[in-house]
Amino acid sequence: MIVLNVPGFFNLSWKIIKTFVDKRTVSKVELISNRQKGERRLKELIDLDQLPEDYGGNAMSTTEQMEETTKEEGE
Repeated sequence: MIVLNVPGFFNLSWKIIKTFVDKRTVSKVELISNRQKGERRLKELIDLDQLPEDYGGNAMSTTEQMEETTKEEGE
């Protein structure tokens, strides 16, 4: 799991919380505070055609996706 735009205080909280979580689970969590680093990491993991444009990809933005989904659910 990648958590983007993490506020600084949460990084400190995570250091405490992760001592109570299984090490295997902790190894699967990435906290990223910097937007540029977050976009770089997402591009490493996700095909650009699948990554929304607001995260540096070529796919429909998350706002457009939510609007489309909301419109479809209302039909």
